[in-house]
Amino acid sequence: DKRPMFGVFHATFVLSRIVRFFRRLVEMEPHHLHFRKTLDITSSQFQNGLNTVRLHAQCTPMGQQILHSFEEMA
Repeated sequence: DKRPMFGVFHATFVLSRIVRFFRRLVEMEPHHLHFRKTLDITSSQFQNGLNTVRLHAQCTPMGQQILHSFEEMA
């Protein structure tokens, strides 16, 4: 959906943390299908947000550091 770049940036930040959380759940419960499905969905959403930010954002140096932290977190 269309939203301001700040919204995409923020959503990507949040999704990076959700991906990390579900990745850890899947590591603890590898056969739990709901965790795997949720991880797949949130990973895809995170990747879409990250791609959008990379293509369209004009980040400051601090913004670039935060963007890099998204990738490390997820």
